[in-house]
Amino acid sequence: MLVAFQAKAILGNYPVRNFTPAEYKAGIQNIDFAQNRNMTLFVANNLGVLSYNGGEWATHDFHSGEKKRSLAFDDKKNRLYVGSQGEFGYYEHNWNYVSLSDSLLLTSKDFDEVWDVFIINSNIYFCTFQGIYLYDGNTVSLIDHPNGLHRSFNVGGKLLAQSRSGDILELLDKKLIPSIKQNQTNQVIAGLITAQQGYLLFYNRTVRNPVCCEVCLTRSNGNETSATGNISPPSQPITKRPISH
Repeated sequence: MLVAFQAKAILGNYPVRNFTPAEYKAGIQNIDFAQNRNMTLFVANNLGVLSYNGGEWATHDFHSGEKKRSLAFDDKKNRLYVGSQGEFGYYEHNWNYVSLSDSLLLTSKDFDEVWDVFIINSNIYFCTFQGIYLYDGNTVSLIDHPNGLHRSFNVGGKLLAQSRSGDILELLDKKLIPSIKQNQTNQVIAGLITAQQGYLLFYNRTVRNPVCCEVCLTRSNGNETSATGNISPPSQPITKRPISH
């Protein structure tokens, strides 16, 4: 199911419209979203890529056998970068697809899913669990790490990734450098955002306490402290309010 918001600003309650797979004519899984300057919405669907111009849905590159996992739109070059299963590249303005992973050597093609695509300082980063692929506009290079990675994050223009040992790595000069030491070997970070003097980390945990957040504070003297707390489901049902017109 997809949820779309009207672009017109309305004070008070905002109208929300839900779109079913039958309406947008695609699969039930929608993994990532991107938007261009014209406010066209792009969706990485398990059957292909969707686009929505505010009035109509369109489907692209369907039934290619590769589930689309991540998107990023480059307004400067009018390109939609896409990460898929064992494949990454971009769509031109006419939806012509250009593969970038085809240019890799066979030894560098050992990756499965491209879960994230980030545009930072005109460089494109395709992030997988096996490594990060950097496209500088001309060539593609692999930035890897021993034993692989978990998820990667674009935080304030910095590319951060979690190592398999749980540490937070920062990409500097095409190398993944340890940034924050963590004692979370068996915990996978689901989200990472900036907080005062540091970062706010969200971990996947148990069904009972599905999300745990941890604030990692980096002091000026280089010492680090943290505070951890669980985010639990609400004890009372959420009351839905009617939309005012």
